[in-house]
Amino acid sequence: MKTRAAIALVTFLLLAACAAPEGAGIAQPYAPMPPLENAARIRLNESTADDVLKLMGPPRRFTHLDRQQRDVWIYDVRNAVGTPHILSVQMSSDRVVREVIMVRHPGLDKP
Repeated sequence: MKTRAAIALVTFLLLAACAAPEGAGIAQPYAPMPPLENAARIRLNESTADDVLKLMGPPRRFTHLDRQQRDVWIYDVRNAVGTPHILSVQMSSDRVVREVIMVRHPGLDKP
């Protein structure tokens, strides 16, 4: 009986350690794919990080470019015919969009 309780407690603690509060800076790896039309509404030097969140939702991945002092939010999207692409939204330290790049998913290009 004590062994079962101990196993249950350890399992609970391990699962609780994996949880993070919403907005804790963790990418959303299983978020639904945002519509590509929304990406066209992102305006360079005008749209903010909040605008991007409203249009695209949380990024699937993110990184920081030290030399350019930019945060990069990365989204998986599909073009009009369903081909997977990667959308990269770069924002400066004032949280304004400075560059948007979309490239075909590299996994489609065989060496």
